[in-house]
Amino acid sequence: IAATTGRADCLRKLLSAGADRSARSGEGLTPVMITALHGHHEACRVLLGGIAPSTRRAMLEATATDDRASALHMAAHNGDPAMAVLLVEAAGGAAERRQLLELRVVSGATALLIAVQKDPPTALQLLALGADPEGAS
Repeated sequence: IAATTGRADCLRKLLSAGADRSARSGEGLTPVMITALHGHHEACRVLLGGIAPSTRRAMLEATATDDRASALHMAAHNGDPAMAVLLVEAAGGAAERRQLLELRVVSGATALLIAVQKDPPTALQLLALGADPEGAS
């Protein structure tokens, strides 16, 4: 509920009490996916902060069970360029960012292709972050 409502303060308390940041909802979504889906930037920062880079990358690369959408795909679908920046920058170095940008949903779409179809400003931001223009076709 804290991820859905964007309650960063509650997330901090839950995490300090040992809550599992990679737990999945009944729909197969992680808290990071939920914050990306709802545009809760600060809550997403809380979830991605203070953890090992490898754990953070695993959280960013986690995909929903039904369509393999990542948090970045959800941000692209919702037309949230600021969330896209937050997620890609959290991935780490250039290789890790590229790997995140190249993730594909079941249909084969990258976050860039989804953004081209849904929200051109987000598509432009993804290109600026290093998305391969070939991933938009």
